Amino acid sequence: MRIDKSNMYKYISGNSINFNNCGVTSVEYFPEGIRTIHCGDNNLTELPPLPKSVRTLNCESNYLTTLPYLPIGLIELYCSDNKLHSYPDEPFDLEWNKIHNKQANRSIVIKKVLNSK
Repeated sequence: MRIDKSNMYKYISGNSINFNNCGVTSVEYFPEGIRTIHCGDNNLTELPPLPKSVRTLNCESNYLTTLPYLPIGLIELYCSDNKLHSYPDEPFDLEWNKIHNKQANRSIVIKKVLNSK
């Protein structure tokens, strides 16, 4: 299933979007103003650009190989159980670091995040 303009709003509640475990294979875009994205337990191989408003991203248990640019205001990031092999070079500030990735060396990931402040 694809999330696009025709069906996206049935997954939005307030400033959050939640389509965990819905068999989603692709997402056209995330609307500006969304602060929380829950898109875990799907079949996603990539994510569209994240809006600047995002504070929490949960994209665990997909098939992602990389993450999009992470907005400077991102506070929580959950990305375990993916196939991540690279991370964005752009700096972002995680006040509460929750990065987990079983396919990557956690200390390298955290070091990269903390050194990008």
